[in-house]
Amino acid sequence: MTTPSGGLRRSITPRIHEALDDTRIVMVQGARQVGKSTLAKTIVDERGGLLVTLDDRLAQETAEADPHGFVAQNPGGLLAIDEVQRAPRLVTALKLAVDQDPTPGRFLLTGSANLLHLPAAQDSLAGRAETIELYGLSQGELAGRVETFIDFLFSGQRLTGHRSMLGRADYLERRAPAATRRPCSAPSADAVPPGSATTSPGWSSATHRTSPACNASPSCPSSSP
Repeated sequence: MTTPSGGLRRSITPRIHEALDDTRIVMVQGARQVGKSTLAKTIVDERGGLLVTLDDRLAQETAEADPHGFVAQNPGGLLAIDEVQRAPRLVTALKLAVDQDPTPGRFLLTGSANLLHLPAAQDSLAGRAETIELYGLSQGELAGRVETFIDFLFSGQRLTGHRSMLGRADYLERRAPAATRRPCSAPSADAVPPGSATTSPGWSSATHRTSPACNASPSCPSSSP
């Protein structure tokens, strides 16, 4: 599945639309590079509205200098503000705006920090905003299909007779796709427990748990069979 702009369709998109239908402020929170900005653009394309990113220095300075005027953009429609944590003064302005006009779907915010956990926002946006967590692309999203595994688990059916068509190499590739692999380096001497060898099974297991994106290569302690 793809968006109107040709990007990958995120499974969480319908949930964001539902939240905007009954909530004044919707906050999409997630780590960097998980696709928050792209998702915000998709929502604006589908619902109509205005998208402003605070990665733009001029937009950020404007938001800090005149927060009330900034949130008054696009009156009567959706205003999406990307990376909203860059302008903390917007919190009070958002509160006042939605108190004056409680129409659902006023604002869509994105940020790497949870806006509702910032000291200035805990009281201001309580009961006025809904937070939705965005994670990285799932295997289903990458394959362009709707995932139904959770629905299957709650259906009461049993997972019997299933045979995977994937081999070990396929699972390793899905575990650490090329785009997310990080260089693997051997642990420093200070990091090795006294009396332990870096090639011991216990150390290899611990390394694997703490470095899930490590590339499976001969130089990686956790890549041995």
